[in-house]
Amino acid sequence: MLRGVRVGTHAPPSKRTVAELFELDLNLQLDNGLLRATTAEQYRRQFKLHAGPAFGRLRAQDLRAEHLDRLFGNMRTKGLAASTARQLYNMLSGVFRRAVKRGDVETNPCKRATPPSSQVE
Repeated sequence: MLRGVRVGTHAPPSKRTVAELFELDLNLQLDNGLLRATTAEQYRRQFKLHAGPAFGRLRAQDLRAEHLDRLFGNMRTKGLAASTARQLYNMLSGVFRRAVKRGDVETNPCKRATPPSSQVE
């Protein structure tokens, strides 16, 4: 954290949840014309079905790779394709990449997670 303060990358602790961060990012993408409404609805369904119940109420700053890895494992245990979990990973990774860029969070937990390979079906 001190290094982040020194180099200007420290994000102050936020009470925003993962779900709130997700919605903020989606709305910004829509407002800027970077996402189609139909794609946003598909992302919302994916989030509500998988990520929301797993850690949507968790503070975004507190999300860790282990939360993501557990979710991906549970998805595979339920018989979902690795590609489905990989799509969710890609979506969340983008949300957190942009959140880091905006200064909403310090790090992208997806960078430390181990997404399922879409090659293994």
